Amino acid sequence: MRAAWTFPRTARATAWEIARSAARGNAERSFARELGEPLADRRCLVCATDDIALDGWVATADGVVCTDCSRDLLADRLAYGHLSAACRGRAGSPRRALGEVYQSVIAFKERRGDWPRLAEPLARALTRAVMQSLGRGRGDERAGAPANTAVLVPVPSYRGRRPHMRMLTALAAVRLPRVVTRLSLLEKLRDFTQKGLGYDDRRALSVGAYGVRHRWRGAVEGRHIIVADDLVTTGTTFDACARALLAAGAAAVDGAAIVRAVRAPPERMLSLGPRQVRILLRELDGRARTPVTPEPGTLWVQFACGPRCAVTAVAGPFPLPTLDAIGYHRWVCRCGASHLVRARREWRGDLRECVAVGVGERRPSELLVGILQGPAGYASTA
Repeated sequence: MRAAWTFPRTARATAWEIARSAARGNAERSFARELGEPLADRRCLVCATDDIALDGWVATADGVVCTDCSRDLLADRLAYGHLSAACRGRAGSPRRALGEVYQSVIAFKERRGDWPRLAEPLARALTRAVMQSLGRGRGDERAGAPANTAVLVPVPSYRGRRPHMRMLTALAAVRLPRVVTRLSLLEKLRDFTQKGLGYDDRRALSVGAYGVRHRWRGAVEGRHIIVADDLVTTGTTFDACARALLAAGAAAVDGAAIVRAVRAPPERMLSLGPRQVRILLRELDGRARTPVTPEPGTLWVQFACGPRCAVTAVAGPFPLPTLDAIGYHRWVCRCGASHLVRARREWRGDLRECVAVGVGERRPSELLVGILQGPAGYASTA
């Protein structure tokens, strides 16, 4: 198969087996565990973030839009239609979902260890993301469009130095037989790195950095293009590629990524009686727990009300329960939805305590908590 020929000679046998398994429909059963963690039902229609630490979400007829995308849409600064991702992960999370996917991508990109074996789960995740962009996964406005109207292209590396997305896109296309794949359509015009940069710096650095090869301009005109990448953080790479494609005549451009990276939890000003305290929000571990000290304290829980509600709730303050006790608290959203917050203090091991938190059936990735124990650091009123 053509997908195997995008791999170096020493890895083609493995790539051939993966592609043949995917073509027969067996790839879903040949890898035991999915990468990353699933995105929440309440996520941005444009950039696919499900970050509940963001304020200012906007409700629309089809769902919700995050504050960053709503600002960019109002300023007409977004070139792509929407982004999709197969999984997500938050920086600094104790569940380490983002770290696992990132290390898998880096190992595949830099060909470390048994890197060809990582091609299957990464390509399968990319396939899911592309299917979402085609409207199969979420039922958007393109749900009735024929799949062969889309052209799938990978984000290129400078002078082909790191062709990992070319290889993964070729493998992902095995499960998308009615999608046209053009692996060399885009080119990166200059070399740069975005690591450690903020949104504005990334955006400025990406302007004019990608272009459409002259020989493929006819394949772009009037087509729906899906750009494939490994990781989406701010969306500036997708935006730069989309601008190049739209300038070449594309009708619409969407993005598909393996993982949606979410920023580390921020500090927040939270109400405690008549005053406010500055609290660093925390992620929960895989069992929905966070460590605490033995003394009494105060708890806040942040979560999204529902998939179509723009409210991000900060429920609390609630007293931390005593050891082995469970506290139940009711929080009612302005939309009328009622949510039950549960908190239980338990032994974590090694003579340490923790508090387990739950809100309805939400996963740990859909909750953030604030804990205050000891003297309160009240905000200055000056």
